[in-house]
Amino acid sequence: MSKLEIISDIIVNDLNRFEKNRQKFADDLERLEKTQIKFETEKARKLLTDMEVVFLKEEHKRNDFLNRLNNTLERAKIYPNWAIKTFVIMVVVLVISLGFSIYFGMALEGVRKKGYNEGMQVYGEYMNSFFEENPKSFEVYQKWKED
Repeated sequence: MSKLEIISDIIVNDLNRFEKNRQKFADDLERLEKTQIKFETEKARKLLTDMEVVFLKEEHKRNDFLNRLNNTLERAKIYPNWAIKTFVIMVVVLVISLGFSIYFGMALEGVRKKGYNEGMQVYGEYMNSFFEENPKSFEVYQKWKED
């Protein structure tokens, strides 16, 4: 955007310089007319009129250019559409995957607890049947447990 400002400043400075030179020329021409020496000024007047027409055309072109530039800048976007769409899709996918992860994590926790409880039950049954078959082992176990 700074390049556009620089270009605009250069154009404005050139136009201002042109206007000052034209004004200086008009002032000099007026001073010459007041002097005793008379010149044929018809050509100069025609030249000034032509220069004024050129100046107005250039000013009109510059204003058109600045208007188009301002319209383009107002329509400009910070992020392109494809980047915004990609970001939104990624966020949606992330939210969905987090939801599935939480849901399956909770389901997996229930499976773990159920498996643990079943394992403890099988372990208890095995220990009871082992101790029934081996009463001496049960006595050693009780002694170990007391210590």
